[in-house]
Amino acid sequence: MEPFDPNTFMNKVKLKEAFYLMGRGKEADSDTMDQILANVIPKQESGFVLILRFLAGKLFVTTSEKSETEIPPLSFAFRGEEKPQFLLSYKMDDKDISLILSPNQEGTEVFLSVDVNPPASYQVQLKLDGDTIETIADLQKGKVFDSPITGDTSPEIVLLDKNKEIGRFHLLLHS
Repeated sequence: MEPFDPNTFMNKVKLKEAFYLMGRGKEADSDTMDQILANVIPKQESGFVLILRFLAGKLFVTTSEKSETEIPPLSFAFRGEEKPQFLLSYKMDDKDISLILSPNQEGTEVFLSVDVNPPASYQVQLKLDGDTIETIADLQKGKVFDSPITGDTSPEIVLLDKNKEIGRFHLLLHS
Protein backbone atom coordinates (compact mmCIF):
# COMPACT_ATOMS: atom_id res chain seq x y z
CA MET A 1 0.00 0.00 0.00
CA GLU A 2 1.16 3.52 -0.71
CA PRO A 3 2.00 5.95 2.11
CA PHE A 4 -0.72 7.91 3.90
CA ASP A 5 -2.64 10.26 1.61
CA PRO A 6 -4.38 13.35 3.11
CA ASN A 7 -7.32 12.63 0.78
CA THR A 8 -9.84 10.71 2.92
CA PHE A 9 -11.48 9.00 -0.06
CA MET A 10 -8.15 7.69 -1.37
CA ASN A 11 -7.27 6.37 2.09
CA LYS A 12 -10.53 4.40 2.17
CA VAL A 13 -9.83 2.97 -1.29
CA LYS A 14 -6.30 1.97 -0.22
CA LEU A 15 -7.62 0.28 2.93
CA LYS A 16 -10.26 -1.63 0.93
CA GLU A 17 -7.52 -2.74 -1.45
CA ALA A 18 -5.40 -3.92 1.50
CA PHE A 19 -8.38 -5.87 2.94
CA TYR A 20 -8.92 -7.50 -0.45
CA LEU A 21 -5.26 -8.48 -0.82
CA MET A 22 -5.15 -9.79 2.76
CA GLY A 23 -8.26 -11.87 2.00
CA ARG A 24 -6.29 -13.41 -0.90
CA GLY A 25 -3.46 -14.41 1.45
CA LYS A 26 -1.00 -11.56 0.83
CA GLU A 27 0.61 -9.93 3.85
CA ALA A 28 0.08 -6.22 4.46
CA ASP A 29 3.01 -4.05 5.54
CA SER A 30 3.11 -2.80 9.15
CA ASP A 31 1.99 0.75 8.24
CA THR A 32 -1.09 -0.61 6.51
CA MET A 33 -1.85 -2.90 9.47
CA ASP A 34 -1.56 0.05 11.88
CA GLN A 35 -3.95 2.07 9.72
CA ILE A 36 -6.45 -0.80 9.55
CA LEU A 37 -6.29 -1.34 13.30
CA ALA A 38 -6.75 2.40 13.94
CA ASN A 39 -9.96 2.28 11.89
CA VAL A 40 -11.27 -0.91 13.49
CA ILE A 41 -10.37 -0.46 17.17
CA PRO A 42 -12.73 1.98 18.94
CA LYS A 43 -11.13 5.31 19.68
CA GLN A 44 -10.82 6.57 23.22
CA GLU A 45 -13.14 9.54 23.68
CA SER A 46 -11.09 12.61 24.42
CA GLY A 47 -12.07 15.97 25.77
CA PHE A 48 -14.96 17.36 27.72
CA VAL A 49 -18.59 16.76 26.83
CA LEU A 50 -20.77 19.75 27.71
CA ILE A 51 -24.55 19.71 27.46
CA LEU A 52 -25.73 23.33 27.25
CA ARG A 53 -29.36 24.26 27.92
CA PHE A 54 -30.53 27.84 27.50
CA LEU A 55 -33.74 28.38 29.45
CA ALA A 56 -35.40 31.68 30.37
CA GLY A 57 -32.20 33.70 29.97
CA LYS A 58 -30.11 31.24 31.99
CA LEU A 59 -27.57 28.64 30.97
CA PHE A 60 -27.56 25.19 32.52
CA VAL A 61 -24.44 23.09 31.93
CA THR A 62 -24.20 19.35 32.47
CA THR A 63 -20.87 17.53 32.20
CA SER A 64 -19.81 13.95 32.74
CA GLU A 65 -17.98 15.03 35.91
CA LYS A 66 -20.78 16.94 37.64
CA SER A 67 -24.50 17.31 37.69
CA GLU A 68 -26.30 20.24 36.13
CA THR A 69 -24.91 23.65 37.09
CA GLU A 70 -26.58 27.00 36.50
CA ILE A 71 -24.28 29.61 34.96
CA PRO A 72 -25.38 33.20 35.59
CA PRO A 73 -25.26 35.54 32.59
CA LEU A 74 -22.72 38.31 32.21
CA SER A 75 -24.70 41.26 30.84
CA PHE A 76 -23.17 43.61 28.33
CA ALA A 77 -24.85 46.57 26.73
CA PHE A 78 -24.27 46.71 23.00
CA ARG A 79 -25.81 49.55 21.03
CA GLY A 80 -28.50 50.01 23.64
CA GLU A 81 -29.41 46.31 23.88
CA GLU A 82 -28.61 43.97 26.74
CA LYS A 83 -26.80 40.93 25.39
CA PRO A 84 -26.37 38.10 27.89
CA GLN A 85 -23.13 36.17 27.64
CA PHE A 86 -22.09 33.10 29.56
CA LEU A 87 -18.56 32.26 30.68
CA LEU A 88 -17.44 28.65 31.09
CA SER A 89 -13.91 28.10 32.42
CA TYR A 90 -11.94 24.87 32.53
CA LYS A 91 -8.44 24.09 33.75
CA MET A 92 -6.26 22.22 31.28
CA ASP A 93 -2.72 21.56 32.45
CA ASP A 94 -1.49 24.97 33.69
CA LYS A 95 -3.91 26.98 31.48
CA ASP A 96 -7.40 28.33 32.09
CA ILE A 97 -9.55 27.78 28.99
CA SER A 98 -12.58 30.07 28.81
CA LEU A 99 -15.51 29.59 26.45
CA ILE A 100 -17.74 32.65 26.10
CA LEU A 101 -21.18 31.85 24.72
CA SER A 102 -23.42 34.58 23.29
CA PRO A 103 -26.90 33.33 22.31
CA ASN A 104 -29.03 35.28 19.86
CA GLN A 105 -32.35 36.76 21.02
CA GLU A 106 -34.36 33.68 19.96
CA GLY A 107 -31.84 31.25 21.48
CA THR A 108 -31.49 29.36 18.18
CA GLU A 109 -27.86 30.31 17.53
CA VAL A 110 -24.90 30.77 19.82
CA PHE A 111 -21.77 32.72 18.97
CA LEU A 112 -18.59 31.49 20.58
CA SER A 113 -15.26 32.94 21.60
CA VAL A 114 -12.30 31.20 23.23
CA ASP A 115 -9.66 32.59 25.57
CA VAL A 116 -6.59 31.10 27.25
CA ASN A 117 -4.95 32.44 30.37
CA PRO A 118 -1.98 32.82 30.63
CA PRO A 119 -1.99 33.76 26.94
CA ALA A 120 -0.77 31.11 24.50
CA SER A 121 -0.59 31.03 20.73
CA TYR A 122 -2.88 28.01 20.42
CA GLN A 123 -4.74 27.28 17.22
CA VAL A 124 -8.49 26.62 17.70
CA GLN A 125 -10.81 24.85 15.30
CA LEU A 126 -14.60 24.96 15.26
CA LYS A 127 -15.96 21.69 13.89
CA LEU A 128 -19.60 21.13 13.01
CA ASP A 129 -20.65 17.52 12.44
CA GLY A 130 -16.96 16.52 12.17
CA ASP A 131 -16.02 19.07 9.49
CA THR A 132 -13.73 21.99 10.30
CA ILE A 133 -15.83 25.09 9.62
CA GLU A 134 -13.55 27.78 10.96
CA THR A 135 -10.05 28.10 12.41
CA ILE A 136 -8.51 30.73 14.63
CA ALA A 137 -4.83 30.49 13.72
CA ASP A 138 -3.51 32.17 16.88
CA LEU A 139 -5.50 32.82 20.08
CA GLN A 140 -3.26 35.77 20.89
CA LYS A 141 -4.49 37.53 17.73
CA GLY A 142 -8.14 36.43 17.51
CA LYS A 143 -10.67 34.87 19.85
CA VAL A 144 -14.12 35.01 18.21
CA PHE A 145 -15.63 32.58 15.70
CA ASP A 146 -17.76 34.20 12.99
CA SER A 147 -19.87 31.07 12.47
CA PRO A 148 -22.65 30.45 14.99
CA ILE A 149 -23.45 27.04 16.44
CA THR A 150 -26.99 25.67 16.46
CA GLY A 151 -28.85 22.84 18.14
CA ASP A 152 -29.13 20.79 14.94
CA THR A 153 -25.35 20.39 14.60
CA SER A 154 -22.74 18.58 16.65
CA PRO A 155 -20.16 21.29 17.44
CA GLU A 156 -16.66 20.65 18.74
CA ILE A 157 -13.90 23.03 19.78
CA VAL A 158 -10.42 21.60 19.18
CA LEU A 159 -7.33 23.23 20.73
CA LEU A 160 -4.01 22.66 18.97
CA ASP A 161 -0.48 23.51 20.01
CA LYS A 162 2.02 23.26 17.14
CA ASN A 163 -0.55 21.18 15.18
CA LYS A 164 -0.89 18.66 18.03
CA GLU A 165 -4.30 18.30 19.67
CA ILE A 166 -4.17 19.26 23.35
CA GLY A 167 -7.86 19.53 24.14
CA ARG A 168 -11.36 19.08 22.79
CA PHE A 169 -14.79 20.27 23.88
CA HIS A 170 -17.90 18.49 22.56
CA LEU A 171 -20.92 20.79 22.83
CA LEU A 172 -24.54 19.62 22.84
CA LEU A 173 -26.84 22.61 22.53
CA HIS A 174 -30.47 22.51 23.70
CA SER A 175 -32.79 25.48 23.91
